[in-house]
Amino acid sequence: MEALVVMSLLWGLLFWGPICACIGSRKGSGWTGFFLGVILGIFGLLIIIPMRGDRIDCPYCAQTIRNKAIVCPYCHKMMVGER
Repeated sequence: MEALVVMSLLWGLLFWGPICACIGSRKGSGWTGFFLGVILGIFGLLIIIPMRGDRIDCPYCAQTIRNKAIVCPYCHKMMVGER
């Protein structure tokens, strides 16, 4: 039984952790994705995929941009006061 727990954590550490970390880092939540992948395995992947992280939708062009953006990199509109 203990070997099964060790193997599942090792599998999560070597496989699911880096995959979830890569997906999470694109959303600004790399370490969160890594820990979700290590602890929950494939279920961590199912949690991290729909997460938005530190991103919002631009109110002018509807592109996903960083929450702290001052100017939208797509439509070049000012975001100050829009949040």
